[in-house]
Amino acid sequence: MEVANRLVAETRDQVDQAEAPPRRARPWQRYLEADLGLREYWYPAAHSGELAEGGTHKVKMLGEEVLLVRKNGKLYAVEDRCAHRGTRFSERPLVLSEDTITCWYHTWTFDLEDGDLRCILNEPGTALAGRTGVRAYPITEAKGLIFVYVGDAEPPPLEADVPASFLADDIVMHYAEPNVIRANWRLALENSFDPGHHFIHNWSQYVIESGFPMTFGYVAKPGEEAGEVKYVVDTTGPKGFSRCTRTTELIFSAVIPGKDGRPDTTYTAPAAVGRSHQELVDAFMAMPPIDVGIWLPSCNETVNFPSDMITYDWLVPIDENTTRSFMIGGRVCATEQEAADWRGEVGRVEWREPAVEKFLVDDNAARESMQTFYETENGWDRERLYRPDLEITMFRKFFSEHARAIQTPDKLVAPRSRRNPTRGRTR
Repeated sequence: MEVANRLVAETRDQVDQAEAPPRRARPWQRYLEADLGLREYWYPAAHSGELAEGGTHKVKMLGEEVLLVRKNGKLYAVEDRCAHRGTRFSERPLVLSEDTITCWYHTWTFDLEDGDLRCILNEPGTALAGRTGVRAYPITEAKGLIFVYVGDAEPPPLEADVPASFLADDIVMHYAEPNVIRANWRLALENSFDPGHHFIHNWSQYVIESGFPMTFGYVAKPGEEAGEVKYVVDTTGPKGFSRCTRTTELIFSAVIPGKDGRPDTTYTAPAAVGRSHQELVDAFMAMPPIDVGIWLPSCNETVNFPSDMITYDWLVPIDENTTRSFMIGGRVCATEQEAADWRGEVGRVEWREPAVEKFLVDDNAARESMQTFYETENGWDRERLYRPDLEITMFRKFFSEHARAIQTPDKLVAPRSRRNPTRGRTR
């Protein structure tokens, strides 16, 4: 709780201000600079099923164009841009040997392992061989996802950049289709733990069908913000935080004050209409406690939603204005049959349909509705935050303190690193 108390103290003056503080007064400068995300981290790049044996798959992540290759059971990731004149390999990928990629325009052929120019087919014996090349990326595969390390340093173990539960042997995964959100990754990530955002889910189909006791928001009581959040920093695993929604103040109705003698108006959240406050509280407390966690670089982990499942949502920057969401439902399975059922129809019926298709996708409209403000209307300087946003300001400050590196536009055209990429194992 010591970290949370400090973060509250250091960011409290950023909320409940009638005028937005100037950018120079914001204590999360590195966060403001992270339009393209964080560098020196592992990110999911694709589902394993998107890259067949002998195939290729192009992705864009953190502004970098990357070509994934699977050949003879090995994974490779290289810059999708020929060092000669910038031709994109992915437009006509030529994997002519077991460990090279050849440009379909001028025959420059590169080593898939380290990116070095191996040869040029129309100039045998070229003096450029081994002296130039394309960027190669460390790559690994775990739990049905292909991860790529975006950075120049030696990569840490994958365990350092994913929620601890994700790699647990007994947790089996069910995958939703990757989804593109037309908003900056920070707006997408903040939405996933914003204490005041739950109001929009009163209209989610899952809430309407299930009677889930949705509130105006899971907002901490004044003075108790630090007690709601547990930060994790002293670990070889990922850095981040988790918060329990059970201990927050449950508000199902509120009063809009009248003006000029007109009466007050009491508004009740749609999901709460016709139910007493105590009935709603009892229903909420009868559910397993829902814990929401955020882990660097950009993963949301929600435990016990729905029920006994874990929902993971990796929000990977594509560029400054778009984000790719990898949503995954995890559940402990005791037998191979349970695991097979969860990967198939059971996972679809009990997780993907209710949690993703009838609930979580509704967040995207809110995320995208803010993009114009932050992209073209100076939103990072103009936003006016209120007390429930303290959990957001705390995270921004935490992020600025613990992010390994920021992805910047100059990295997109920088000379390749000479590091020999490590090849990960399949889990």
